[in-house]
Amino acid sequence: MVKNISVLILLALSLFFFSCHKDNEYDVPMILMGNATDIDSTGVTLNFRITDLGKTKIEEYGVLWAETFSPNGGYDDVVVIHEAPAAKTYSVRISRSLIEKRDYYAYAYIRTAKGMSRSPSCLFTSLASSLPEITAVVPASFGLGDSIWLTGNSFDKYYDGNYVFFTDDNGKTFQQAKVLSSLKHNLKVVVPNHLKKDKVRIVVANEKRSSALSQEFSLNGPVIESISSLTAQAYDTLVVKGFNFSSALNGNRFGLVSYYGDFYQFSVVSSSSNVLKVVVPATSISYAKFRLIVNNRKMDDDRIFTFKKTAITGFYPQNGKQGDTICITGQNFGVFMGENTIKIGTSDAKVVFSSQTLIKAVVPQRVYSYEPCLVKVEFRDNRASSFDEFYYND
Repeated sequence: MVKNISVLILLALSLFFFSCHKDNEYDVPMILMGNATDIDSTGVTLNFRITDLGKTKIEEYGVLWAETFSPNGGYDDVVVIHEAPAAKTYSVRISRSLIEKRDYYAYAYIRTAKGMSRSPSCLFTSLASSLPEITAVVPASFGLGDSIWLTGNSFDKYYDGNYVFFTDDNGKTFQQAKVLSSLKHNLKVVVPNHLKKDKVRIVVANEKRSSALSQEFSLNGPVIESISSLTAQAYDTLVVKGFNFSSALNGNRFGLVSYYGDFYQFSVVSSSSNVLKVVVPATSISYAKFRLIVNNRKMDDDRIFTFKKTAITGFYPQNGKQGDTICITGQNFGVFMGENTIKIGTSDAKVVFSSQTLIKAVVPQRVYSYEPCLVKVEFRDNRASSFDEFYYND
């Protein structure tokens, strides 16, 4: 009787240990990678099989691939299978994050609460070049000259292999952006400075293919749409229309940038979010391009502003003597007396009144009796001379 009991105990222990070993053997799900098939210009099919579901719940599974051999490291892209896992064979068609004639290592993977496991790799050579795809921009609204991140698929990992373009007219014209850095799914670029409208779309191109136009994104920086005049004289008022101006007078800095980079600021006399009224400054330059800075966001405009030239249309009287007053008519004179230099012949005449269209001066003493006495006005870099001569009454 005792002998029979001992046999039963040994049998029970054997079954217990066998059961524990069996549970441990199939605790982790098992996955195998097959060969890549149907490789053509549209993509590749990756095949894998879940051989055993195991005892641990599968939280995620699918395929991933990379240009570099990395059995436990990073990857270029992944496709997650969203159906309930089963012990069967799966075939996944991929057509993104591929560059033609490049080698890729593909893996099947399973993720559980205990971690992620990968199958051995499958090597294939792609015959497809995937279309780049923009899925998001960070931040979603931005200004001219800002550095932003583009998120998406099938970007070239080398920054000089990507070409990024912005358009504000739905693809009729494009402005190229500078690419600062590149990953498969992220590009850092600088927004071009010469976009004119407040809504833009983006295109990314690689070696052979380009993405479709992205969704619209908001441009936060100032945008100049029109300027009332591209030629004026000092103290004239201009009206500037556009977008994203500051309603506060001191929030807008509008002016001219010379060839040497000097900034000549206009006086802002009124402002709203889309209209500025500004007064042309007195400067020594003849022409320059516009610049608008709103709350530290800068826009350079390609339009060229030209200062009106000083011109003499006539003078009276046309003869007289030293000490008489001569009236000179014309345009674009300095409004302050000290801004104008008047000569009759080679002698300087004292200015006693000045406006943009009229100067009054005192006839000076003539130096040489035989010299021709043209009337001349110099205002900053502008010089004008009369057609007729002034005659002295001797």
